Amino acid sequence: MIKRVRSLVVGFTMLASACVGGMPDPGTGSGSGSDPGGGSDPGSGSGSGSGSADENSIVDPLSPLLGFKTGQAQHDALCARNLGDAVAKAFCASTTQPALDSLIAVQKLVGLDFKTGNTANAKNGNPGFVLTGHSTSLVTRFTSAINPRVILFTPPSSTGRVNNPKALASFTAMGFVRGEQFVEMVSNDPTANGGKGDLNFFLLRFNQACNTSAAGCSVDDLLTPKVEANITDYSLYSEADLSNT
Repeated sequence: MIKRVRSLVVGFTMLASACVGGMPDPGTGSGSGSDPGGGSDPGSGSGSGSGSADENSIVDPLSPLLGFKTGQAQHDALCARNLGDAVAKAFCASTTQPALDSLIAVQKLVGLDFKTGNTANAKNGNPGFVLTGHSTSLVTRFTSAINPRVILFTPPSSTGRVNNPKALASFTAMGFVRGEQFVEMVSNDPTANGGKGDLNFFLLRFNQACNTSAAGCSVDDLLTPKVEANITDYSLYSEADLSNT
């Protein structure tokens, strides 16, 4: 299971190169000289040039200016693929985006929420969880021993030493660290590859009220429990949406 969870890290490193630059047109010009041989009259010239907007100036790697959909439009595009994993099924159960205002709401939607009064790890209905103080994924700059990344996952069907381990028919894992406004998720799709199954990777990006304020989001907004609540809107992307970035 840990090996599969680590696949979540690799699946979204492609997002880091999402901005693609554009080169302006070099322009054209003409010139003439009355005495080119002697060089006494170097001549005169004029030219003009035009170029497309410089996409390198776009700091948001998922900006609509780069062709990415957001909100309900992205929901429609994702659900049109009819993916068979637990994450896609949960989000696409209705034609409209599920209402999500916190990370707990996301956990409940994909079946990784903790039950009230239950503190057990991967028991009695709780998901399995691990904390890590290092990461090589998109959240590497914020992950540390004092701000660990949490990974939640569907509990295995058996633990300890077993002679005949049984594979889960469906499993989901999600990773999050305070400081970033996105959640990484992966879920197996048993219908993919002609029934052999495959992993589907997702990136859920969300905004908070601070995103639209003049001051923007503060350290307090992003590195405290505030980042886990007060979600105003979100977009869910699959690996197909990010494959050409």
